[in-house]
Order: sequence, then structure tokens, then C-alpha cells
Amino acid sequence: MTQADSTQVALYNAPLINESTVSGFDEKSQALECAIQQAGHRGLDRVRVTLLDGWIVLRGRVSSFYLKQLAQEAVRPMAIGMQIRNELHVDH
Repeated sequence: MTQADSTQVALYNAPLINESTVSGFDEKSQALECAIQQAGHRGLDRVRVTLLDGWIVLRGRVSSFYLKQLAQEAVRPMAIGMQIRNELHVDH
């Protein structure tokens, strides 16, 4: 199995996100978005965080894979007991 194949399997097995049940205005989401902004890169201003059933979901657009990883690592210290789902799209 190639790395691309394993990524597809991991995404296939991930739970589906029902956006109608997600509230982006709760305190934890705001704290996570603040942590991303404090990472100190202007390119992270289009990242949004939602929480659902033990998942931290990162959505939005960034200009590089570095920024995608930076956003993920910025929320990791606050993700105790939660999993991170990085759905950020990289603009080429």
C-alpha cells in the first residue's frame, strides 16, 4: 500500500461531519482559532475551527503545506482527549 493509498483509507474511515450540528462560536473553538493566529503567520487568517464529537476540524485555505501543518500543530497542545481532522486546502 502506498502512502497515497493509506491516506485515502484514513479519510474513508474518518467520521462524517454533519455541519448542521457544529457551532463555531463556542469558547473552545474560539480558543483554538486564537492559538492558530498566535502561531504568528499572516497566512493562517483563513483557518476556521469547528468541534464535533471529540474532533477538532480545521477548515479553510492556506497557501502552502507548511501552513497547513503549522495550523495543525498550533492546536495540538489543546487537543487533549480529542482528534484533529485537517481539512485545510492548499492553494497552488
